[in-house]
Amino acid sequence: MRFSQIKKGEIIGYRSVGTDWGRPCTHEVGVLNDESCEAIFNSLLETAKKKGLEEFYCIVHPDHPFARFAFWHDGEIRIRNGGGAGMARVLNLVSLLTKMEKEFKRRLYYSEFHDLECTLKISSEEAFAVLIINHGRVSVSTDIVKGNYHLDIPLICLNPLMTGYKDISELVKNPHVRVGGGSRALRLIEVLFPKAFPFGGHLPLVWE
Repeated sequence: MRFSQIKKGEIIGYRSVGTDWGRPCTHEVGVLNDESCEAIFNSLLETAKKKGLEEFYCIVHPDHPFARFAFWHDGEIRIRNGGGAGMARVLNLVSLLTKMEKEFKRRLYYSEFHDLECTLKISSEEAFAVLIINHGRVSVSTDIVKGNYHLDIPLICLNPLMTGYKDISELVKNPHVRVGGGSRALRLIEVLFPKAFPFGGHLPLVWE
């Protein structure tokens, strides 16, 4: 993490508070730097004190920057058994997919698409990006207007796809999710965004 000059009004972190099995907890935390970690950590301590709680749970991946910050400030890390994935709020589709290029390459390497050459256009809300797949290598572009395959998906469905909570076979049942390219396109998207993969995988924890 890094320290930086913060502009007035700039958003550097957020938290979503709710309940988990009846106990208060944070379902989602986003942090940009150490300053935001400290601010959220202190606000959660204050919330716990007001509610008279001895423990306040934060459901985040152990590698999450906030989890590391909390650990070095006497927080305890507990690992849940079973499946699961991470939380994400996609604000910049192009940047996020670019940071996932190496991970896409790894996922393709272990699939039948390891030698594939094609393009996949992903459109969400007002943004779009094209994955250029060339014999296992993946790069992201916004210069290509139309891909060999395409995925039109609203943000509310893109988040669970990115994090592995739901796979494309589930999400395509939503009438607002459209896949062009038939069963081969569906299978390619399934390989690139497999269900529950981030649990123990390499989904980058980035602020995007």
